[in-house]
Amino acid sequence: MAEAVESGRLNPADRNATASFLWQLHRTFPEAPYLNYGLVNGNFIGVGQNNNDSPKLFLEVASKATIDKLELFPLDAEGRISGPSQIRPFGDFRSDGWYRQPLVANRPIWTSIYNWVDAPEVMAMGAGMPMRRNGQLVGVAGVDVFLSNIGEFLRSLPLEAKSLVYVVDTQGLLVASSTRSFPFRIVGGRGVRQAAVESGELGIRDSAKALQKKLGKLGSISGQHDLEVDLEGEPMLVRIHPFRDDAGLDWRIVTVLAEESIAGHLERDLLTNLLVAIMIMGISVALGLSSLRRIRATLASLTAASEALTAGDLHTEVPPPAIRELTPLAESFNAMGRQLRESFGQLEAQNASVQQAVVERTLELSQANQRLEEEIAKRSEAELELRRANAELELVANTDRLTGIANRHLFDRLLEQEWKRHGREKQSLSLLLLDVDHFKEYNDTHGHLAGDTCLMEVARAIESGLQRRSDLPARFGGEEFVVLLPNTDSRGGLAVAERIQRALRERCLHRPQEAAPEFVTASIGIASLQPRAGQQPERLLALADAALYRAKAAGRDTCCL
Repeated sequence: MAEAVESGRLNPADRNATASFLWQLHRTFPEAPYLNYGLVNGNFIGVGQNNNDSPKLFLEVASKATIDKLELFPLDAEGRISGPSQIRPFGDFRSDGWYRQPLVANRPIWTSIYNWVDAPEVMAMGAGMPMRRNGQLVGVAGVDVFLSNIGEFLRSLPLEAKSLVYVVDTQGLLVASSTRSFPFRIVGGRGVRQAAVESGELGIRDSAKALQKKLGKLGSISGQHDLEVDLEGEPMLVRIHPFRDDAGLDWRIVTVLAEESIAGHLERDLLTNLLVAIMIMGISVALGLSSLRRIRATLASLTAASEALTAGDLHTEVPPPAIRELTPLAESFNAMGRQLRESFGQLEAQNASVQQAVVERTLELSQANQRLEEEIAKRSEAELELRRANAELELVANTDRLTGIANRHLFDRLLEQEWKRHGREKQSLSLLLLDVDHFKEYNDTHGHLAGDTCLMEVARAIESGLQRRSDLPARFGGEEFVVLLPNTDSRGGLAVAERIQRALRERCLHRPQEAAPEFVTASIGIASLQPRAGQQPERLLALADAALYRAKAAGRDTCCL
């Protein structure tokens, strides 16, 4: 990234060329979720993911003139802008650590772990490198790696069921772990890092406390150490191993293994070694017996071999000896010579036959291999088509056919998931229940086709009122819509509801002439809860429905909390 700017191949002031270059780099290095340039003139441009879990890519730009605003453009699979932009809060990045630290070091380094300004729930570590051209500082080339990406890698390791791996920095704060939880908590919509000794994961917390009790603070432990720890009555082996590099990383990697799994491996290895030893002994005995037989055969044939060497040729027969006692030996030698001549002739014939069979079999195998490759190609193509069909079916199953937003089925499933997650994390979950005012009159006056168009416009108004990718709009049924707002309290829910009502009014959908008001409006019920044990997500729906009833009773076109 730095070389392209320093050599003049890329002008970062050319937004289209820079966006295309960063998108191509992301395809080449998918392990880097976000790439960006921060320039000394206050301009910023980046391409990559903008949250912890979605692989969708965005182009993000800001300029010195509008440094408090970051404009986001969604990108399609070819790197082209594929939808309207969004605006998020931003600031002058030139005072941020990811920009300043590489300049101070004057070399490529890993920066401190930090929250994104425009998405504070994203926790990342950056790699930064100063860029200069003709001796003048141009800016900083940066690559962000999300802590959630490191966690995904650790979860891919082949660990036993009760085993885990986690990483801490020099302050004892978690960097990542092989568990499903983030190494930070979301407080007020912002990621706050956790110390390993305060982790919500029992295995991490207890092993960290045990290490700290015996060896001191985790971040100051040097060298590799192994420890036997009792975690909830179960013996575990804990190893802490320092990990450093020349770019500034200084971590401690902790591995926790159940003793029973290690003992099981040792027993299996012992049994395997025992079986191998028995096999080696058997082979040794067999080889000894074979060697003994060969030695005896060799001793018995020594006389015959010496006579063959004297004769110099297998075709020469030894005449009958004058000594009668040696006659059996001479006859045996002559018989052996005749048998050898016959055997050589048979071997030559068999060798020619075998060579021909090998050629024919090789040809058959080549043809069979070609047919197999063709069959594999056909099956791969069929499997690809099946995956495409399954993806289309899943999209149809989760999308409302009229409005194009999520349907009731997808909403119910995600409400159940978010309810459980917010209960674990003790966060507020908000829900908006929206009803189009006097929709039956609209249908009766304009017809069902116009009614369908009205519902689609309402869906678009709802989408334009949302600012986060995590917010879920869905069609609840008929003229009712629902919006699920994760990590949102009642005040945030009310702000979203008011934005949706403004967006709907701005669309100016005319109602019947005799009706008032003149344009289509909506009533919205708002409910916000922090899920507790024993409660069901239907409780949130019931509260939103009661709030919607009050909004209608208050004259419609209003919000009730």
